[in-house]
Amino acid sequence: MKFLSSFSPFVQKAIIGTVIVSLSYGGYTVFFKKSTTGTNYTAITTTVKKGNIENSVQVIGTSALVYEQKMQFSQGGKVAKIFFKEGDRVKQ
Repeated sequence: MKFLSSFSPFVQKAIIGTVIVSLSYGGYTVFFKKSTTGTNYTAITTTVKKGNIENSVQVIGTSALVYEQKMQFSQGGKVAKIFFKEGDRVKQ
């Protein structure tokens, strides 16, 4: 306690007493004192609405596909009929 040795014994005791009282009050406040604000809460309500959430990002630059397939066919022609609808599960 080199810091306190420069003060008179009365001031030393006053500083130590102030520190002890401050620490005691802080400990009491944290651990034992009950909240004085009460438990009155105000609920804010709103109506739920169905909708879409859209996130978008605007950037300048180029983009590339991660997985890109080039399609090549051995025969040319037109598709006569499609036997499945979009989203249908098919087996190979």
